[in-house]
Amino acid sequence: MQNPTTNALGIFLALLLISGCDTLRSVKSDMQSSKAFERKVQCETYASKTEQEFKDADRELTAGKSGILYTVERAFYSHKRNSCICILRASSVVKGKTFETIQTFDALTKEDLGFKSYSSDELRSLNADIEERVKSLE
Repeated sequence: MQNPTTNALGIFLALLLISGCDTLRSVKSDMQSSKAFERKVQCETYASKTEQEFKDADRELTAGKSGILYTVERAFYSHKRNSCICILRASSVVKGKTFETIQTFDALTKEDLGFKSYSSDELRSLNADIEERVKSLE
């Protein structure tokens, strides 16, 4: 026959271990959320700088007469590349026809990861292409 004090101590230790694991999981989850938020903020900073660099380069090359509008369509942290990825959108009108170019760019290494151009007739697939590109790099 076991001692009731030993049984109570065993139950107490088991409960302590279980609650400790939950606390540890909660702390780990909070740390991961905090790190993800920090990366998102950093990527937004890089995205803003990248957008400005493209605008400045265009202004320098064309004296501001290109008529191209640069915006960051999406910025996110890529686990695959361990880097901040920006998807830039360049909009222009040529002879009354709208053109959009989506460029994927690594904001840390300055590496061009590809681009795709769309005429006004092809714009309906632009958002789906962006989502596909994000999923492939996350």
